[in-house]
Amino acid sequence: MLCTNAEGASLRGCNFEDPSGLKANLEGANLKGVDLEGSQMTGINLRVATLKNAKLK
Repeated sequence: MLCTNAEGASLRGCNFEDPSGLKANLEGANLKGVDLEGSQMTGINLRVATLKNAKLK
């Protein structure tokens, strides 16, 4: 999802878990207002991603 525009999307309960960090790449993604509540986020790359108002519980 490199440089993806997911503004306002619901990604609730998604499994992004990748301990190696190779597959779970959200670098530069626009995640403004995204609902990631309950998602598995181990090893994810969020470098320079926009997370304004994102739900990360």
